[in-house]
Amino acid sequence: RGSTILQGQGGYQQEEKQVVLCACNNKQMHLVQQAAKAQDPASFVIVLESNEVHGEGFRYLQMGD
Repeated sequence: RGSTILQGQGGYQQEEKQVVLCACNNKQMHLVQQAAKAQDPASFVIVLESNEVHGEGFRYLQMGD
């Protein structure tokens, strides 16, 4: 659905890292987790539920009446 790559720094060893912020639906979440592990087996994934996502590339969808 959408992703942003951020530049980060590890808190323990202070090494440079890329952080991927990704918005996806529940069905896509498993695929995103698999892709992260395939790219970097030492990676970790934080999953947060959101009620709304706003910004470029997203649109509000009116449901019902």
